[in-house]
Amino acid sequence: MFKPVVFCAAATAAALATSPVRADAPCYDFRDQVPETVYAVNATVPIGIGEVRVRPLRLDGAEVSPGNRFFVVKDQHIAGAAAPEMYGKNVAVQVLPKQAVDTITLKYSHQPGADGARAAMVEVNGVRHEWQGSLHKLDGRLVGSGAHPARFEVRQPNSNGENGWISGELKLSSRDGIRSFTIGAAELRLDDVCFAH
Repeated sequence: MFKPVVFCAAATAAALATSPVRADAPCYDFRDQVPETVYAVNATVPIGIGEVRVRPLRLDGAEVSPGNRFFVVKDQHIAGAAAPEMYGKNVAVQVLPKQAVDTITLKYSHQPGADGARAAMVEVNGVRHEWQGSLHKLDGRLVGSGAHPARFEVRQPNSNGENGWISGELKLSSRDGIRSFTIGAAELRLDDVCFAH
């Protein structure tokens, strides 16, 4: 299961220097995960303040490559944090906090494809946005409902594109509170997920 990192202020400050988070924000990394552990699609994983559900990746209502998908712990650090990290192929990762949070930040790496045509999606409080290509297309986008939909900030300071991977930091925030957040892509790495109230 996902291991909480209690008040990971130092690591978080270094990792998310361009995406400020309160020093006491609860964070989750994957340091106690066993490499090569695989979580099945539709698995639910408790994470202390909520749970994570692994979902199929969908684009325009159709599942993307249903015969070729997985969510696995990898002893790597392509997303830019410390190993291990989570690697998903053709899946969407849904985060459900026990109570609404104001901000979620995370490190990611993904492969939008040489032609920028690979599927990607996010969901905030049940409202979906899907597209093809880079996660950077989310920068500045509002997703959600109510008076204050979630605003996305995406920075790609480490986007050298080595081996097709484009790495960056994602932040979403809403004054209405984030009760559900999902992120999915054809090729996706995640690490250092933090929540702030």
